[in-house]
Parts: sequence; structure tokens; C-alpha cells
Amino acid sequence: MKRTSVKDSYKTYKGKLTKKEYNAVQKEFNLALFDALYITGDSFELPARLGILEIQKYKPSRPLIDFHATNQYGKKIYHTNTHTRGYAFKIVWKKRKATFKKKFSWDFKLVRSLKRTRLKELINKYGFSHIHVSSYESN
Repeated sequence: MKRTSVKDSYKTYKGKLTKKEYNAVQKEFNLALFDALYITGDSFELPARLGILEIQKYKPSRPLIDFHATNQYGKKIYHTNTHTRGYAFKIVWKKRKATFKKKFSWDFKLVRSLKRTRLKELINKYGFSHIHVSSYESN
């Protein structure tokens, strides 16, 4: 199955914005949504009954490898996440109440820049104690 991104949606867009304007609007909206999810710790209900987005913190079951440091020093080095007391963060798309067909075949992935730089900025500015701890919930 071919992976698609937000930028691919311009092909089906029927408005008057240029592709550059369209992408700028989407980028700005996604940043605002990500910031709102993190700052408030609340969930966001997607329109047209597409599900719910929520940011969650969790303790990884095993430490993740820091590939940059591993390559630099020639031995396995792990991320400790000491700045977040061992927590990692994820945005979860809850599809349980979504009403579209074949929802199991869709997935949600954040772009690397949001996961790395933006999240780091928000943690430094707002902390992370207000984020819900992840509990397993099947879609």
C-alpha cells in the first residue's frame, strides 16, 4: 500500500489556494494542533467522526538506542530521557468511535521535526506533568 502524506491531499483539493499556500495553511494548523494537545494535555476530537487525537507519556519497556552516540563511540549507548524522568511521548489516534470503513488500515505518524525539536521546546517551556500516562487501549 502506498504511503500518503498531508501534502498529497492537495491533489483532491478544489479551492482557490496555490499549492504553496495550501501547504503553509496545513503546516500552521498542524503546529497549532500539536501545541494545543501538548499545552493543555487534552484530547482533540477530529471532525466528521474520524476519531480522537491525544498526547500521552509512557515509560518505554526497554531503553532505545542512541544511534548517533553509538556510531560516534563504537559501542551501544542508550537514551536515558533524564530530562523527562524516563518518559517518552506519543500522539495516539483513537479510532474506536470512528465511523469510517476499514479504519484498521489507516495509521498516524508524526513527522520527525515535531517529534524532536518542537516537543523538546514544549517540554522545556511547559514541563510534562499534565500529560496523561498512557494506558493500553485497542483501536
